Amino acid sequence: MNERLRSRLGIVAVALIFILNGALSVAILPRYADISASLGLNTAALGLARAGETVGLTVVSTLLALGLAKRFGSRLSYGLPLVIYCLAPALIAIAHSGPTLFAAQVVRGASNAPVDLAQTTLALAISAQVGRKLMPRFEIGFSAGALLGSGAGAWAAGRIGLFPYLVGVAAVALALGLVAWCFLPSPSAPTEERKEPTTDERGSRALWALAILAFFSLFAEFLGQDWSSIFYTGDLHASPTQAGYGAFAFQVGFIAVLLFGTRLDERFGPVLVVRVGGAVFATAMVVFVLSHSVLVATAALEVAGLGAGNLVPLVLSGLEGHPDYKVWVARITAVMYLGPGASKLVGVLAAATSLRWALAVAVPVGAVIVVMASALRPSQSS
Repeated sequence: MNERLRSRLGIVAVALIFILNGALSVAILPRYADISASLGLNTAALGLARAGETVGLTVVSTLLALGLAKRFGSRLSYGLPLVIYCLAPALIAIAHSGPTLFAAQVVRGASNAPVDLAQTTLALAISAQVGRKLMPRFEIGFSAGALLGSGAGAWAAGRIGLFPYLVGVAAVALALGLVAWCFLPSPSAPTEERKEPTTDERGSRALWALAILAFFSLFAEFLGQDWSSIFYTGDLHASPTQAGYGAFAFQVGFIAVLLFGTRLDERFGPVLVVRVGGAVFATAMVVFVLSHSVLVATAALEVAGLGAGNLVPLVLSGLEGHPDYKVWVARITAVMYLGPGASKLVGVLAAATSLRWALAVAVPVGAVIVVMASALRPSQSS
C-alpha cells in the first residue's frame, strides 16, 4: 500500500471513529424513558446512575489516558477500550437496577475516555499536517453519527424491544469500530528526550480558561439532549416514538450549523461565533422548557442544536498549532468530561423541583459561554 493511499485511509478511519463515537453517544438517549420505566427509577435515581459515565470518563482521562497515549501512541491505546466501548450498550441492556446501571455507565465512560482522546489527538495531528482547521469538519462526522444514532433510537422506540435494540447497537458498533481501527494512523512515537510542557504561566491560565469554556460547552451540548425523552413522555405526555424526536431534532440543528462552522469561524472569528451560539442555545432552551406541545419543543431543540453545534469544535480548534497540544488535549478534555456529568445531575434538581425548572439551568450555562468565549482569543498561545 503506497503512502498516499495509507494516509487517505487513515483520515477516513479517523472520520469513521468520530461517526461511530457520535452514534454511540446518543443511540441510547431516546430509550432512557424505557430504561427508567423498566428499572423503576425516578429522575434523581436515573440521573445519578447515568452520572457513572462521567465518573469513568473523568477518572480514566485524568489518570490513564494521557499516559497510555504518550507511551504507546493513540492507535495501540485505542484497541481494547474501543471494543469495550462498542459493547457497552449490551451492558446497559442487562442492567437490572440503579446500581448496575451506574456500573455499566462507569464502564462505558472509562472505555470512551481513551477513544475520545485518541480521536481528538489524531484529528489535531492531521490538521497540523495539512495546515488548516479541520476539527469542525471531523465534528461534522461526529454529529452525523449522532444524527444516525438518535434517528435509529427514535425509530426503534415502540417497535423494537429495549434488549434486542441495545445488543444490536453493540454488534454493529463493534464491527465498524474494528474495521476503522485496522486503518487508524499512529502519531509519531514519543521519545525519551521529550521535554516537559513549555507553556508559560500566562499561556497556562489562558488554556485553563479554555478548559472551563469546554466544560460549559459540552454541558450545553448534553443538556439539550439528555432529558428530552423524559420531558416528552412526562411533561408533554408524548408517545414512546415521539420521545425520540427531541434528540433527533437537536442533532439536525447541530449538524446543520457545523456544515458552515469553518466559514463562520473564518469570517467572524471564533469568539463571536461562540458568543452568538451560547446566546441562541440559552434562548431556545427557554422556549423548550416553556413549551406545552411536541411541535414547539421539537422546533426549540432544533434551534438549540444550531446554537450548540460549533461550541466544542471551536474550543478544541483553539489548540491547533499549540506546541503542547497533546498534553493540553488530555487536560482540557478531562475538565470537559465533567460537563455531561453536570447534565446528568440535573435529574437531582428535577426531583427537588420539576424537570421544567431544572432545565432552566440552560440560561446561566449559556451566559457563562457568552462571557468565557474570550478564552478563544489568540493570546492563549505560549
